[in-house]
Amino acid sequence: MKKILGLLLAMILAIGMCGCSSGTSSVKEYNIDEFLPTYRKILSSIEEKTQYWSEDELQSSKYTELVKKEAESGGFSLNQTIIIRGKVDTTYPSFLFISTSKNSNEDTESDDSEDEDFEPDSEDADFDSTTFMCLFSENPNSPALLEPGSNVAIEGTLFAEKKDEEKGTKYISEYLSDCKIKSPDISKVKFADNVTDAIAVDGSERIMGTVNSIEEITASDDDKEEYLESVDTSSDEYNYASAYRFANYVIYLNNGPGNTLPCFINTTEDLLPKEGDKISLIGEHFSYDYSDYINAENSAIYIFK
Repeated sequence: MKKILGLLLAMILAIGMCGCSSGTSSVKEYNIDEFLPTYRKILSSIEEKTQYWSEDELQSSKYTELVKKEAESGGFSLNQTIIIRGKVDTTYPSFLFISTSKNSNEDTESDDSEDEDFEPDSEDADFDSTTFMCLFSENPNSPALLEPGSNVAIEGTLFAEKKDEEKGTKYISEYLSDCKIKSPDISKVKFADNVTDAIAVDGSERIMGTVNSIEEITASDDDKEEYLESVDTSSDEYNYASAYRFANYVIYLNNGPGNTLPCFINTTEDLLPKEGDKISLIGEHFSYDYSDYINAENSAIYIFK
């Protein structure tokens, strides 16, 4: 009798375990090269079918049903959690572009980086067919810990149903939302001052340093634009004028006894580090008038605790 009860108990436990395992689903993983063609095809189809829809229709359940149908045609679903692997392309506060190896951004920034009005939800945010936008709601400055051009795996929600808190309207995000970096393990990234080394590097670089001071750029946009337009585009001064045009602060990083490295950035006051903070940002070195500078106007700024 005890043997029979024991067998029955074992069967019940086995069935329970099977039921639990069948209820869980693994997160599907894609390489960006295989993901983008299908994703772009879905977006193109949605845009074609809604090109003459009113704003009311674009915020209605009718639009949600259309996106759901188009997503499913490509093997996706609304609010689907996925992982995408690609190359670190361009970083901004709260979002990151990843790219295919054909568009690896070790040496260049995307053209949209010079648009002072560029925002993640802007129609101008439609980068070319080799890049994809990932939005970070938690740890928005974590992309500043990544190496430009390196491999990265991002987990997030595809075709997420969202609500615009200001307008009170609902929408479906075209990008990967609520992202987090799955690989590399950024918790293992430790502060290592490389300011001196960064000066010797061409192209985008992850730069870590200690903040000496911060200066606000108070010139008007019109004045900065006028200065930029007055400079010869083939001169070293043009790099300075361009960085100055789109920045609103300069962060000076310690660079040896009595020396600092100016970094041009574009951020909000609440995201600024303080004097003495150890930070990481993504920037590109240039020289002008026998001095070194970093153009980091697009970068998030990670502050080490």
